[in-house]
Amino acid sequence: VIRIKRPEQFLCFGSNIDCNAGSIIVEGGLRGRTDIDCNAGQVVLNIDGAGESYSWNTNAALGKVTINDNSFLGNSRQRSTGKEKNHIDISCAVGSVDISIE
Repeated sequence: VIRIKRPEQFLCFGSNIDCNAGSIIVEGGLRGRTDIDCNAGQVVLNIDGAGESYSWNTNAALGKVTINDNSFLGNSRQRSTGKEKNHIDISCAVGSVDISIE
């Protein structure tokens, strides 16, 4: 398990998060483009949105992607409307990606 807990000022610009097995948990701010590749295991992001707008693309093969209250299961591709300066590109082969933007 890799866990990055929110120090008061954790903020990352342009991130690549790759999970081949196990768990990655990130709490804090993610700005710019964030690429998530979950081949197996679990990625959990608790993003401090702080009024920022986010857009996203998902590609779930056998896995599950959840963004706030929206879940996308196996063999699906979804896209948010529009493309914001804070964009999350998610690929989930097997396992799960759970994103909460607060």
